[in-house]
Amino acid sequence: MKVLTADSKVWWLAKADEIRATHGIPVMQGVKRLMEAFEFAQAPTGLPGPNDGYKFQEGRFAIGTRSVAIKELVVFGDGISIEAYSGTEDNLLIMERFLEVGTELGLRKPITPAVTILQSMIVFEYPGPINGLAGHYDDVSKLIGEKIGVAGQHQLRVIEFAIDPATLPKRLTALNPTTFRLERRANEDYDKNRFYSFANTHTENHFYILEHLEPLLSK
Repeated sequence: MKVLTADSKVWWLAKADEIRATHGIPVMQGVKRLMEAFEFAQAPTGLPGPNDGYKFQEGRFAIGTRSVAIKELVVFGDGISIEAYSGTEDNLLIMERFLEVGTELGLRKPITPAVTILQSMIVFEYPGPINGLAGHYDDVSKLIGEKIGVAGQHQLRVIEFAIDPATLPKRLTALNPTTFRLERRANEDYDKNRFYSFANTHTENHFYILEHLEPLLSK
């Protein structure tokens, strides 16, 4: 497996009434403090819509002797989302620093435990197609090919797994952070065997899944 990119997004969600600063946080004060902490190239330029947040773009965060690039940080009334050009391990450190800055500004610790949702996104190349991951692939491909009526071999393009949201705790039902998806990279020739994968887990766990799928391709 040849890895091309490994990015991540982290959500930290709490109950708005529990975390809001007692006397509020002046917007410009909050923006200034976050710009200082993360050196964003783009700060919010106005007030967000009802369901939107304050969006900061293209920043950086120092971890030891290296810098991690931040694609986007969005502050909502009930939490934040952070998207980084790096894995979840780095992203969680960015989140930790944000919460420190938030506490300095007056953000309160939630009474109800906050929910942290991890999203790992990896672009990579396998040595071959993923057809071997589908049981009865040859029979299914032949059946579909006969009825589609276009000459050529059908290949497996997408695999997705998720838990039935009705079986999850109430707070997670709408979010359903249990997805694993593997699909061909859009706009790439099939012979490249380039794929995009999404998983609601740590980047390390995501790599583990993909590495252990690779031997199954030829079975």
